[in-house]
Amino acid sequence: MNILTGRNRVLNGGAILSLLLMSVLVVKSASEAATVNISFSDSVMVNDTLIRVGDIAEVGCADQELRKSIQSFSVGNSAPAGYSRLINTDDLVLYRLKSGFKGVGFEVSGNRRISVATDFREMKVGDFATEIKQYLDSAITWPEGSWSVEIENPDVSWKSLNKPLAITVKGLADRFPRGKTPLVLIAEQGSQKNRLNVVCDISVTVPVLVASGEILRGQIINRENCEVKNLDITRFAPVPFTSFEQLKEMRAARTISSGTIFHSRLLQAVPAVEKGDQVQILFEKGRVKLSVTGVAREPGIVGERIWVENAATNKLIRVVVRGKGKVCIPQGDELI
Repeated sequence: MNILTGRNRVLNGGAILSLLLMSVLVVKSASEAATVNISFSDSVMVNDTLIRVGDIAEVGCADQELRKSIQSFSVGNSAPAGYSRLINTDDLVLYRLKSGFKGVGFEVSGNRRISVATDFREMKVGDFATEIKQYLDSAITWPEGSWSVEIENPDVSWKSLNKPLAITVKGLADRFPRGKTPLVLIAEQGSQKNRLNVVCDISVTVPVLVASGEILRGQIINRENCEVKNLDITRFAPVPFTSFEQLKEMRAARTISSGTIFHSRLLQAVPAVEKGDQVQILFEKGRVKLSVTGVAREPGIVGERIWVENAATNKLIRVVVRGKGKVCIPQGDELI
């Protein structure tokens, strides 16, 4: 029993000694790895939308992985380009670093308030004339080569980070723009976004239809009294007619002078039925179909409602024009 007891005491004593030595080594190693020296600068300049610890301080640590993690740790957003903000280093260490790196000891030196300026370069709307033109090329429906653009506010400027930026142009409301045309230019760098109003003056010269001579009120428009001319329509308010198809079955709503550009206000559709024309009045109710003769008391185009007189009864009837010399009584109305 004594021998066994003696052996047990030797084993227990060795185990305790080993544990003590290992604890001392672990504590010493952990103490060395968990100590970080941070020396803050007085003032710095950054060229990014974020401020990191490595931008404003020298970081010393035996553990290189830990050192890199602290250097890349985000302090917060930087000020807009060309401006600065203050960083309170006491608050940074107490509320950000110690909570983000638990168990790590920080030895801090240097300034307690750091001024962090954001680097910048001044940009102008005119610097992006190519991007504006490319956007208009993709959005405008005018024929290629028929329009040109001039940026009216190229000197509008803003402060940008001194690094590449993403440009977007949008805002075209009309695919056939003329004259003053507003657009929006958006410049993005990280979380920072600048929106600039751009004013363009778009000049348009296209082939349009004009009167080749004087055209009297009521005169039918045809190829003999109109011609095509290439004209600047930038300041021309109405939408001009550009093809002969648009003039088909149209007549002058008033006297038109030679050289006048055709547009909808000058013309009107040729009536399918004129006042005084004899017409066929069509009536249909169930299986009953009738046709009687009448006289138009007013002109009308296809689809328009007009008054006609029933030749048999001399009564006025409201009808719908269906074509040349043909009208019909709407469903629900009676033939009188």
